[in-house]
Amino acid sequence: LPAEQSTGWGRISLPADANNSDNEYFFVFADEPQRRVVVVTEDRAATRALEVAAGISATGETNATVDIVAPEQLDSLALDDAALLIWQTSLPDASTAPAVKNYVDAGGQVMFYPPSSLIAGGASASSSFLGVAWEDWKADANVMVDNWRGDQDLLAATASGMGLPVGQLKIDSYATLKSEVELSKLSTLSGGDPLVAKLPTQRGGVYFVTTSADPKVSSLAESGVVLFVVIQRAIELGQQALGNTTQRTAGMGDEATSDWRQLAGRSDILSTEFNLQSGVYQSDSRLFAINRAVAEDQQEVLEDRQLESLFDGLSMSRVDDTAGNLSGIVREIWRLFLIAMIVAMLLEAALCLPKAFTPRSRSAIPKFN
Repeated sequence: LPAEQSTGWGRISLPADANNSDNEYFFVFADEPQRRVVVVTEDRAATRALEVAAGISATGETNATVDIVAPEQLDSLALDDAALLIWQTSLPDASTAPAVKNYVDAGGQVMFYPPSSLIAGGASASSSFLGVAWEDWKADANVMVDNWRGDQDLLAATASGMGLPVGQLKIDSYATLKSEVELSKLSTLSGGDPLVAKLPTQRGGVYFVTTSADPKVSSLAESGVVLFVVIQRAIELGQQALGNTTQRTAGMGDEATSDWRQLAGRSDILSTEFNLQSGVYQSDSRLFAINRAVAEDQQEVLEDRQLESLFDGLSMSRVDDTAGNLSGIVREIWRLFLIAMIVAMLLEAALCLPKAFTPRSRSAIPKFN
């Protein structure tokens, strides 16, 4: 690629086989947007660990800019180009909630932490956001993390399959939530209360962490692996919404495609079907790469009872084997060698048979004087 090219698209093609619909995969690329994090807090001591975790990146190459904002200073301009909003004060009220909601609707990520006023007084908070509010503060609870979602979202295992040490966290105190909607519990404490809960949204992400990063309350800051990974993943999700390139699954987008321009893919499709067909499309400065769902190309394995029900009443021979087992191949090869050896031995025996002796007549015997 030319050194000055920062945005583009590509295509990976495999040799054609019986299924022509999965022979190509499209992708788009661009420089990462700015890593900017906005922290709304009433207690800098309680958010110090959060600021440190948000201010550095996993690679250390492009560190984030962390802006500390008071609640009364927050507006839509303060959230422009922000990959993550960390909120550690009373939940947004009527003056700040619209800006936060618009930010989430645009794909932004928000992480709410219990306010210091709730921790100090232990009283329930009156304000709510999208139907969720802080309820009570349970001090000196000394609970353990019971379970967490290790297959997806912020607490998922690493790419190598190693799980996050969520179960090693020590939670001395935490807050309970009162919600008008059903929350998705990414992690629960012993007793059933959530440690990390996610609010269902159309776009963006809204997370509630029910304990504080203050060392007096939990070991989030002391055992900083979980805190760092969670914040970094939230920043990455926010950057995907800010970027000009998007990888999508066919049929998942619901926006209008009338202003899209096709750059790659089948040429016999209508513009209204762009979000349903694999290809690369452009809308203003944004690039979209659309591909088939991964599940469509995955072959499911039938269980024994399903196989028996499918072939019920039919004569069937079943061979069970495992991947990498060469016994069947070796058995077939030795069968050929055995047949060849038997043929060779029969041929050798035929060649070794003695010739038949035929006695000659007396007249044929010469006489000597």
